[in-house]
Amino acid sequence: YDVSARRRLESIDRRTYRVLEHWSEGRSEPAAVFPHELGLGESGRDTLVVLGGATYSHPLPPIHAGSRLRFGVALASGRATGLVAQARLKGASGETIVERAIRPQPGRWHDEDLDLGATEGRGFTLEVSARAETAGTDDWLEWGPLDLVPPESRKLALPTPVDPPQPRGIRISPSPMKRGGWATIEVLGGGEMEVDCQYILEAETTRPRTVVSWLSTDAAGLERLQVNRPGRYVITAIRNALRSDWVPIRYEWACVP
Repeated sequence: YDVSARRRLESIDRRTYRVLEHWSEGRSEPAAVFPHELGLGESGRDTLVVLGGATYSHPLPPIHAGSRLRFGVALASGRATGLVAQARLKGASGETIVERAIRPQPGRWHDEDLDLGATEGRGFTLEVSARAETAGTDDWLEWGPLDLVPPESRKLALPTPVDPPQPRGIRISPSPMKRGGWATIEVLGGGEMEVDCQYILEAETTRPRTVVSWLSTDAAGLERLQVNRPGRYVITAIRNALRSDWVPIRYEWACVP
């Protein structure tokens, strides 16, 4: 699962139905579902959070024979907590067409690409849940992607890519800054660019966290962000969101209470 390749493919694939783009059209019991993003190692994804004990149901568009159901799931905490990920495709009468029960391993994505074969028609529902095997768990699952891929999209292939430019570095001001204030971030060589980053928040994390789509800069390479978590930040790498390789940097910045 290459997030950069996925972004390029999505730019030419207009037929795949992506649940995350329409997540508000679904319903959850209890109401414990919301969009998010999760970085594990160098793989950051847009996700749908499903809290322990919750089930999310989403009505799908018509399915054509030869389609595939593609999804990924991970434990939010990265530790074993007894959550079981369940994914079901249900028919118009509520019958189960396809079902998977998964025990995600800490610290990694679990990906599935299911061939729906001759399944076709209307009235299908995708249901994903986080079943807690022990009472009182405070963990949750992050699902991403959740895609219904028609046969014509499966035939698409990426053209030979021309690597887009990479940013050279960043500057953040003011520093230090008070919590709740707005920081101006300048991305050197990054005008009109979507930028991912990896960072360490000292005293809280020792391994870099990945933030997908951290910035969307203007023509001058500028973006303003409000910062509400105080601490000393170390930005360790940045990249153009359309690329998979990182530009290593070390930029230290502080937000004070």
